[in-house]
Amino acid sequence: FAHFAPWIALTALGGLAGSLALVQWRRLRRVLAVWAACGLLGAVAVVAPELAAATRSPPPARPTGDTLRIVQYNAFGTWNRDPEGSARVILAANPDIILLQEVRRGAGDRVERLLRRTHPHGTPADSRSHAVVLSRRPGAAEETVADGLWLARFRTRTAGGAPVTAVSLHYVWPDPLEPQAGQRRSLARRAATLEGPLVVGGDFNLTPWSAAMRRQDGALGRLGLTRRTRAVFSWPAQPVMGLAAPPFALLPIDHVYARGLATAEVRRLPRTGSDHHPVLVVLKPVSPPSP
Repeated sequence: FAHFAPWIALTALGGLAGSLALVQWRRLRRVLAVWAACGLLGAVAVVAPELAAATRSPPPARPTGDTLRIVQYNAFGTWNRDPEGSARVILAANPDIILLQEVRRGAGDRVERLLRRTHPHGTPADSRSHAVVLSRRPGAAEETVADGLWLARFRTRTAGGAPVTAVSLHYVWPDPLEPQAGQRRSLARRAATLEGPLVVGGDFNLTPWSAAMRRQDGALGRLGLTRRTRAVFSWPAQPVMGLAAPPFALLPIDHVYARGLATAEVRRLPRTGSDHHPVLVVLKPVSPPSP
């Protein structure tokens, strides 16, 4: 239930207001108000650290004048309602690298083919993986699968010539627990084998205030990878499971980690034909400290 903490907080707030305004029996009103207040405080305590982190400026670094623009996007496979519009929104952000998931079926495949016109390099178009890395600039691609997790990996350079490796992935849902837990362990083991500046992004199907995400932040943090997406609410952006689309995204489940790069900008992009918003992360290669 931790994933839905913000909405538990809103529900508890509504319950608190309703109990105070509508319940006439004083004792029952008091019990309901205390229950709602406890739920509200508990949910706020879970979410508050992530919201606070989103308001803080990134730590000072030694960024160069070079930039690396990354777009993270789950294309929603067969169910993408507007492949052409999706590609336009992504390209309007002028990305150097695009991290895609759910692209090997139907409309998702159309999104990938449109984006390959301007980003012809990356992981192979004929791969069985539903996770893809696309790049403006050439490089070396590799795909691996272990513990049910495909990693699409592409080593390239920024416009200024700095080396960088980009990884795209897609976790299963966190229920049941073990399949995704195995994927998280697999990511940490495989990321430990990669050297140099690194970007790891995807649809993690995890919210930042969940215990699973905190464990992942810790495991990847020991490898120098820090999460740059803080409280970026990305899902849902379209109707899902037969329900009408909400007026705003409810959960932040698309994330980008990076190492050896300073954060310049993070923002959610407009709705597309997918049930996920694209997320833009702008990074800057970091100069080595002066001797």
